[in-house]
Amino acid sequence: MKTGYFTITSLLLALFLTTGCNSTKPSNNNTQAETKTEETSQMEECEDVSGTFDFNGDGKKESFNLLEPKMIEEAMDCEGDCNCQIVFSDSNIPPIEVPDCIGGTPENLGDLDGNGTCEIGIWPYWWTSCWQTYYFYTFVDGKWSFFVEPFSVHCNLMEELEASGESIIEPVPGKKDIFEIKYSEFDIEEGILTKTAIVKKFLY
Repeated sequence: MKTGYFTITSLLLALFLTTGCNSTKPSNNNTQAETKTEETSQMEECEDVSGTFDFNGDGKKESFNLLEPKMIEEAMDCEGDCNCQIVFSDSNIPPIEVPDCIGGTPENLGDLDGNGTCEIGIWPYWWTSCWQTYYFYTFVDGKWSFFVEPFSVHCNLMEELEASGESIIEPVPGKKDIFEIKYSEFDIEEGILTKTAIVKKFLY
């Protein structure tokens, strides 16, 4: 594990907890508004993502950002579930519930399969571990599904990708719905390794 990474992450989380955004849109339906208020009372919007993208294939571009849970840092716990939500400017697009997440930066990965919608990836932050599951999401038939099966990633790999500018997933040229991913694996002799694998688009 890298001390510098956790120091930066801790500072970012502390900053996110003291700032935050207020972009929750009111609903015309009173029941929906009450439900939304109850849900968001345990969430705190902190991470904006720049740019607009078409996630649902309607030809219009949407913005998105991350809602983090309200955290009780001294107890390493949350007020409610320790899950994040990725929310969208278009209220017709349902939010994505990211499990075991206290922060992170959702990433627009572009239209990986050429079907007219952009995919989203996120590596969630957690209290202690540098090992987390990376999630890819795609919007299909009015709901979010996994684009490829989730896999393990260590923070070392995320730092490598940031330094190199490479993507964690790339389409395999000439092969429909086949992708190359980078993932992390622990070897008892060699330690934490970065590996690649060829995967198929997830069948949902």
